[in-house]
Amino acid sequence: MFPLVARGGFSSSRATAGVTSSICTIVLEQTERTRQSSKADIEQLIEKTQLKIASLQSQIERERAIAAALRYIISPVRALPVELLAEIFVLAIRDCTHITDVLRLSQVCSDWRQVAHSTPRLWTGPIRVNLSHKKSDLGEVYAEGLKAWLARSAPHLVQCVSLVQCPTEDPRSRILAEVLKTSARWRNLDLVSTPLWLAIRVAECKWDSLDELFLGIMGPNTSHLDSLSFTVPRLRKLDINIRSNDPHILMPWAQLTDLHLDSDYPDSALDIIVQCADLVKAVFSICGWRKLPKARRDNHILSRLRSLALVFFGSAGYVAPFLDCISAPVLEELCFDFEYMDGRIDWAAAHLPAFQMRAPNLARLDLRHTTLQPVDLVDILRCAPALTHLKLSSCRDCFDDTLIRSLHYKKGVKPLVPRLHNLILQDIFEIFTPKILADMLTSRWWTNAELKSFSAPPAVARWTLFHVQGDHCSENFADIMEGLQNNGLPIEFYTI
Repeated sequence: MFPLVARGGFSSSRATAGVTSSICTIVLEQTERTRQSSKADIEQLIEKTQLKIASLQSQIERERAIAAALRYIISPVRALPVELLAEIFVLAIRDCTHITDVLRLSQVCSDWRQVAHSTPRLWTGPIRVNLSHKKSDLGEVYAEGLKAWLARSAPHLVQCVSLVQCPTEDPRSRILAEVLKTSARWRNLDLVSTPLWLAIRVAECKWDSLDELFLGIMGPNTSHLDSLSFTVPRLRKLDINIRSNDPHILMPWAQLTDLHLDSDYPDSALDIIVQCADLVKAVFSICGWRKLPKARRDNHILSRLRSLALVFFGSAGYVAPFLDCISAPVLEELCFDFEYMDGRIDWAAAHLPAFQMRAPNLARLDLRHTTLQPVDLVDILRCAPALTHLKLSSCRDCFDDTLIRSLHYKKGVKPLVPRLHNLILQDIFEIFTPKILADMLTSRWWTNAELKSFSAPPAVARWTLFHVQGDHCSENFADIMEGLQNNGLPIEFYTI
């Protein structure tokens, strides 16, 4: 037989031979030792040896633990000041996984757990509170965990709480009680669903630090409640759903700067907006009027409003009354969206130009799913001398040769929307002549070299973006757009 040789050459062979020799020696020693012993005696010796092995293994594990502890004592992270370690913890936490991240950090060792528990900022991230847990062992554990989490964030403000899976009846749960105990420290509150009992409980609390509130559709059984008042002295941003059968909502409307209102009662929306003197941004999702109101409302000046979006839905087609009652002298962005309206829309196109006279600084206009005719849109553009961005989405009837020719720049002729440099067309049909469009785009475009050669700058702005996406556009149109791209115009086009 040939000896087995490991890949290490002669040294491995010698090691194997040494182990074999040692075992042989031990076997000879124990054979001599137990020559006069019985089988039972030998079994006792085996048991004693195994006990000794266990003792040695325990001692080895202890020595390893001691070595690890000594390495930890001299490790660089242990030398960091507690304040610096806390800052590292804060930076290591991601917003989307902050709960998992915090718990992992606090479970590394007792020292890290102590640092984490004494750093309130780690525990102030947004949380979702599930109110569906009933009075059970699981519910009690959930409530205890929530209580501990909120206690560790004190005295800091908590970023956001979302109350989800609300039962239809008041469970008087300890979970909700733990949230409401700390209401003064919440910055944002999101009521994903808002049964009446929950709205009442929330309204009873003082939300001294609340900046943002989302109040979903209330129900059921709201008809017996006349009004609901919220104590929110610092509230600035409100997202609220109001239905005509809801109780009267008492909010500090005058202090709001950002409002998203969803209501199927347009008169209620008007009553609210005229109270919001400090609004900077507003989105109103409302239905139209079935008939024009007889009484004309007073005009209210929203002196800080910079962004306004009006999203109309339902079958009632009159939308002009909303524009007639407000002025917005610093308004920069205006959006109309009629995608969710059914039937005929009584656009009353003359009302928008009249409103524009009370909003002379309008720079961005976004029209979606309108039935405006080209002549109506031209009138609107004439009243928008400060317009820089125009977006038309699914406005398939208004972008034709008439509109395009009105945008064509001719030297010596007063231009329409002279500051316009960003034009976006989405979901359009080719009801225009591609060559006329190309001539219009070229009339408002110059290379850098051409601009430098002019003794005076052109009376219109140069394009920064022309984006078009349309259905069933011709190959000729695509070829023309590609040619303009090759000439340097900033054009994006997508055709189907």
